[in-house]
Amino acid sequence: MAVTRAGILILANRSIGAEAIQALLEVDYNVYQASDIDSAVRILESQNIDFAMFDASENTEAIYELIANIKHSSRYHHIMVGITHDEMNDAVSERFIRGGAGYTLSKPINPAFLKMLVDNTTTTYIDDRNEAENKRLEELSRFNIIADTISIGLIIISGEEASVIEHISENSLKLLGYETGQDRERLKDSVFEKLVYEKDRSVLRKNLARIRKDNEPVRFMARLRNRNGQYLPYSVSIKNVIVVLGIPKYYLVISPSEVMGSGDEEGLKEEIAAYRMKARLDPLTGIYNKNTFFEETTRILRENTSREYLVSVWDIDRFKAINEMFGAEAGDRIIMEFADYLKARLDPEVSTYGRIESDHFVTCCSAGFHRKIENDIKRMLEAKEKWHSLDYTVYMHVGMYRLEPGETDIVVACDRATMALQAIKDSFINRINYFTREMRDSLIVEQQIVRDSEAALLNREFIVFYQPIVDSKTKAIVAAEALVRWRKPGGAFVSPGVFIPTFEKNGFVSRLDRYVWEEVCAFQARRISEGKRTVPISVNFSRVDFYNSNLYEDLISIVNKYGLDHRHIKVEVTESAYMDQPLELMNIMNKFRSSGYQVLMDDFGSGFSSLNMLKDFEVDILKIDMKFMDSIDTSERAGNILYSIIQMAKIINMQIVAEGVETVNQYELLKNMDCDCIQGYYFFKPLMESDFVDKLDNYSSEMSTEALGKGYRILLLSSGNSAETELSEIMKNEADITIAESCEEAQRYLEKHFGIVNLIILDFDRSYEDADRFARILLHKEFYIRIPVILFASNEIKAKAAHYIKDGFLDAVSRPFNDIVLRNRLVRTIEYYAVASERHSIEIIGQSV
Repeated sequence: MAVTRAGILILANRSIGAEAIQALLEVDYNVYQASDIDSAVRILESQNIDFAMFDASENTEAIYELIANIKHSSRYHHIMVGITHDEMNDAVSERFIRGGAGYTLSKPINPAFLKMLVDNTTTTYIDDRNEAENKRLEELSRFNIIADTISIGLIIISGEEASVIEHISENSLKLLGYETGQDRERLKDSVFEKLVYEKDRSVLRKNLARIRKDNEPVRFMARLRNRNGQYLPYSVSIKNVIVVLGIPKYYLVISPSEVMGSGDEEGLKEEIAAYRMKARLDPLTGIYNKNTFFEETTRILRENTSREYLVSVWDIDRFKAINEMFGAEAGDRIIMEFADYLKARLDPEVSTYGRIESDHFVTCCSAGFHRKIENDIKRMLEAKEKWHSLDYTVYMHVGMYRLEPGETDIVVACDRATMALQAIKDSFINRINYFTREMRDSLIVEQQIVRDSEAALLNREFIVFYQPIVDSKTKAIVAAEALVRWRKPGGAFVSPGVFIPTFEKNGFVSRLDRYVWEEVCAFQARRISEGKRTVPISVNFSRVDFYNSNLYEDLISIVNKYGLDHRHIKVEVTESAYMDQPLELMNIMNKFRSSGYQVLMDDFGSGFSSLNMLKDFEVDILKIDMKFMDSIDTSERAGNILYSIIQMAKIINMQIVAEGVETVNQYELLKNMDCDCIQGYYFFKPLMESDFVDKLDNYSSEMSTEALGKGYRILLLSSGNSAETELSEIMKNEADITIAESCEEAQRYLEKHFGIVNLIILDFDRSYEDADRFARILLHKEFYIRIPVILFASNEIKAKAAHYIKDGFLDAVSRPFNDIVLRNRLVRTIEYYAVASERHSIEIIGQSV
């Protein structure tokens, strides 16, 4: 089934680069351009528009009015509106935002940024709108069932003041004397207040305001105009108000006033009983709704305290995808068919079942009955038993909780079954999961952590540790990362892997991050006042922090409080935070960067959109995810990828920090890949403040002579010492020559020192097989390609090795050598490659710009 493309409307009186914007957007969207407001209105009326971009530089007031009309229209209020202006400032931006715009953009508009904005907005917004619409239709279905049962009328109106009619039921039309065909269309989208007698309109407005404030049902008398123009008295009840995408919607129930309180008491009782029964059921499936399930199941559990029960929470896999592929009607059919499956399988004598919401169901049955149908459940979950009519394989997951005899808290049972379900939600192997003692213990630990967190913060149980970051060449400490640890009063530590996820869930992590920020600033201020050496310290931000729109201002106030500046603090964010809230994160991080603070991207490479993130989000330093470290010294592919990332970062002027370095092999390899800095246990573990101070004051770095280099460094693969002597005489001892007598020996040396090797010479005359094997290795190693290679080979051998020259090796030189000519040739080759490498980087930077 085809997916409908979102519609984009661009209204520009003058050029805002609309052609470039349209060219970029129309790949994924239907784009419509308008040069004036009238044509924009015509497009709104004739096309499906989801996002609108208006240039308000001219006709500002008219465009402001257009936005207001869009936001107060039941037909158009879902449209997300963006505004640009020649003189966009805080006052202009605030006015348009208050008027209903979702975004304001300064000129010139970056088409790529606008495309990203539209992508994020339309995806999220359309999903939210569809979900809201589904809920609205569900509510509508429920009210229509009620209305049909007891012969009352349902009218749905939307908007705060001039409320328009969104839906009017058949019973409402009949009660007002209208026909159900053309009259329905004529009344829909009209202002409801015009149906109300003029003197009763103030009563209507008063009650609308009242239910908006209290959200409690209200009931009043009003005279409504029928089809013949007569005003007759009706009882009007406003049952509830819901807000969908910022627009209030009111559910009005009408009935002729003489019906209420009539003498037909028995008929009224029957209508009330029918109404109550309908209200207890899910309107789509006819099984219990959530509240009724809890009520009925609690009653059964209390009446059978000696029996063991199982509560199960069911979830249909990829239900949104089913809706998108086959349509909402097919999705509703799947929901109803699963409800039918439960009705057919479960014994009502020992079971209850209901629909919680959307595609989530809940059941409760006795343990004995569950054992009888357990195999059938497993077959259904694995799609071996078909229970639906869709020509598509539908899988499910279920989480279960076993209630002990006498246990009656059904809400807690459902929560635990849901926890068991979430633990396997993404598993393609396990589709059924039981709540375990480990989950219970984890829940208890989590509750304990939440309970103790406030006191721990007040008692300063949270301690800041510092993990030094060293320069890869000099091994000097050049920076550090602040890490928080929790030490309980008895001295025991709580693992960050335990308390950080809990704090992220309940939001406490924001307060903890602020605490760490203040502790770090206080530490830096003390060092400065004592005249001691300081290094920049990076402080981590959690993804939760970016829900605070004042994050930048809050933290800068702390920096200013301690008299620090951007030289003393770095800002570190995780890639996952970017994936969650890209716009919010970019806006806040750009404020830090514009104030001189360096921004680090932590855990780079752990997500699925790392490179795409770099395209949109400017950072100063990349921290390579430690997962790369797991196999860097054993996996050639991992090494190639890491080397490519480092070179890419150099080209776009970023520094690289490799974290998680634990072995000398990892360090040597990273150093030779030209990685800037190293963080990990190979140098330092996270240190308490006193230990970190000691390292800052007393740690003496070891300058690596290999890293500094001395003259030219040449690797020669040849058997015997005569070739080394021969080459040393040719180079007049101006080169540091290392000889390797085998392919393996050459490979081991190059893995450690390739970053400082200027030339590789393969002596095919004296070591043909080893030189041939090593040549093949050089051709397939990404980070060896910038080292020039020359073959020493006689004419006969040169013919056999000709394919290497064709595949990218520079040249082959035959003995006997002319010493002066060969020396000049080798030096020119080394220097040419150094210049060519630099030129290549400059070209790539130029292309990027």
